Amino acid sequence: MKLIKFFVMIVTLFSSLFCYAATKTEKQIVELKYEAKSNKPEKQKSTQKKSTQTGKKKTTAPAPQYNCKVDVESFLDLRANQQTLGATFNKPLISNDVSNWLETIRNDELIAKTKNWVGTKNLILKPQLKKLYSYAESMNIHGVVSMEIEFWIDGKQVKSIYYRGMGSKMNAWNALYEYGIALNYGVHEIAPKILADIKSTCAP
Repeated sequence: MKLIKFFVMIVTLFSSLFCYAATKTEKQIVELKYEAKSNKPEKQKSTQKKSTQTGKKKTTAPAPQYNCKVDVESFLDLRANQQTLGATFNKPLISNDVSNWLETIRNDELIAKTKNWVGTKNLILKPQLKKLYSYAESMNIHGVVSMEIEFWIDGKQVKSIYYRGMGSKMNAWNALYEYGIALNYGVHEIAPKILADIKSTCAP
């Protein structure tokens, strides 16, 4: 009788450990960390020819002026599903860092590139995250980012633009961090479009 009880206790213990291990492995946590696209200048090839012209100074074109003072509000996360970023091997991809990730995008892609602008118009940008998901397909990992930005000038909404970017990378290791990189690439695709729309809105 004691042997049976001992056997039942051992089976129960192993069952509990198995369930705990299964629960731990089901959580596929993607640590999102935004990094802006690198814009390293290309190295100029050295030439043997020496310039014979003297007395000429190089002139640089004046920086463009935009007739706006730009303020950027924090992102609103309006995703229907704010719990997951997709799935891998039928297991959900989860991230708890989306708000910090969005704040870095706001600072690096919107505020930093417009902070020195001055003008007579007060432009307020109100960004909203609509979709954010990543998935593996064949030998690649894709990341999709959809957002909408409202443009407000002097207290009135003048337009609202929807942006969608898709980033892809080779699935080198099927590591969780690679899903985050693909999402960063998706932002890299739409960031220049957003800046171009801000510039056109603030044209003198």
